Amino acid sequence: MITNDQQLEKAEQAVATIKTLLRQSRRTMPPEAYGKMARAWLLDLQEREREILLYLSGLEMPEPVTQGSAGTG
Repeated sequence: MITNDQQLEKAEQAVATIKTLLRQSRRTMPPEAYGKMARAWLLDLQEREREILLYLSGLEMPEPVTQGSAGTG
């Protein structure tokens, strides 16, 4: 889960790296070999892009850290 802009930047860099790897491999590998290799990378790419979109949408926010127990007193 991405919780800050620094993690967002790292996730975006990872996405760019994965896309470059896939693009280059697609050009140089036989289709069957590429298909086997690409499956795991594509799943990783999909998950990282999902996390980026969730962070940018603000829908997935980290829970605030609180001191003490709420509702006691």
